[in-house]
Amino acid sequence: MQRLNKNAIVTGGSQGIGAGIAIALAKADANVVIQYRSAKEKAYSVVDQIKQMGRTATAIQSDFTEKNAPEIFIENAIHTLETADILINCAAAYERGPFLDVTADQFSWMQKVNVDVPFKLIQIFARHCIDRKSSGSVINVSSISGLMPSNGSCLNSCSKAGLDMLTRSAELESIDDLLIKLSGDSDSLNNNEEKYI
Repeated sequence: MQRLNKNAIVTGGSQGIGAGIAIALAKADANVVIQYRSAKEKAYSVVDQIKQMGRTATAIQSDFTEKNAPEIFIENAIHTLETADILINCAAAYERGPFLDVTADQFSWMQKVNVDVPFKLIQIFARHCIDRKSSGSVINVSSISGLMPSNGSCLNSCSKAGLDMLTRSAELESIDDLLIKLSGDSDSLNNNEEKYI
């Protein structure tokens, strides 16, 4: 495994893919800050596992649907790490239902969590990298449903397609040393009953 010796921020890092990514980063010698919304015990379990590897780890609670929460979270995360080299956007909302039953509020909520939040986090992270004149990496965890819709997947498919295009647009306009990539399938994050993690 490549040794990173970097500082990483992982949203949705308390469980599922996000937890796996946070632990894998720590195994590669990265210090990690994870964001969680409500799964405090799971978040601190991940933190404990990372600390046992000899790396620094912190869990920060943040509900990204609250006003200014994404901005406050990432500023706190960068301050905690002193500097940040990697941003993994893994926090996600997931909900299914027949197209004609979807409400405008549901549609807006999914867009907010799955597209608006990563947009804000990427901007702040990119400016941080520019200010310190150093490279950085962003990975947005998406879903196959953004490319291949299925019955009842309107909410998830539309928001994940938006995340995919946000990723490609940010990558196209990113500074030379900022790597922005799309990765993974977040649907497996939602094998539980939570609509937002």
